[in-house]
Amino acid sequence: MKMKCYFDQILTQYKKERNEALFSLNETKIKLFAAKWKIRMPSSFQGFWGGIYKALLLIPECPPDIQEKAKTGLKELGMSEGIGEWSGACQEDN
Repeated sequence: MKMKCYFDQILTQYKKERNEALFSLNETKIKLFAAKWKIRMPSSFQGFWGGIYKALLLIPECPPDIQEKAKTGLKELGMSEGIGEWSGACQEDN
């Protein structure tokens, strides 16, 4: 039971820090959060922001104004709002 309580504390801290970093839409804060938690981030502009915007849309606590910014950002990058959706560029021949 003690381990579960510790895990819950770590998870709560992670979510708090994740939300603060991602909701800020500040690249430096996001990268510092990722480094602290040892999360690998894409090096390309499109990969980085596309991943951040998609992640924001999956966080239930994300404020509506931040969700709208994420949706707009994805449109500007030419990316869909979904996860794992193919654009057709990488489809295999059968």
